[in-house]
Amino acid sequence: FHPSSILDLGSNIGTTIIHYAGLYPRARILGVELDEGNFLLAQRNIASLGDRCTVLHGAAWWEDGEVTYGGDQEWGRRVQANGIRKAQAYSIPKLLDQLGPTVDFVKMDIEGAEAEILARGQTWLRRVRCLKVEVHQPYSVDCCVADLQRMGFRCRRDDKHWACVIALAPAERQTMPR
Repeated sequence: FHPSSILDLGSNIGTTIIHYAGLYPRARILGVELDEGNFLLAQRNIASLGDRCTVLHGAAWWEDGEVTYGGDQEWGRRVQANGIRKAQAYSIPKLLDQLGPTVDFVKMDIEGAEAEILARGQTWLRRVRCLKVEVHQPYSVDCCVADLQRMGFRCRRDDKHWACVIALAPAERQTMPR
């Protein structure tokens, strides 16, 4: 598995972008981070990677616009209808467009927004070859697996993280990443 395009939803301070950039030196990587402090640190952390790695400040969401968010910890900010902060919302199709017609790998750790986004993924999921989704309550790993399987993905639980699902598009013949 050698992705050439990676979408990192929930980039935090950019360590996953740096890790993927090292593993896949030819990949173009786009990240999105909701917390402003984490976003600024991620920008600094990935600066040496050049133009192939970018991080946007905002929320990965099912539509473009603006969202409100909250949370007590910078690592756990989440979109909330009654949140006290506001951020730019980027639709998944718009983010995918920045990487090309198809994206090889999407890492999704977005503190609960995954259920809403996957529920509206009938069109954009066709453009993704592989996903790794960290699931947050009240959404469950079983529900995530069922949702992705309904959309044709072959799924397994990540053996390294109890709340993660790895999903491979049906047309792909490669092995699932670890």
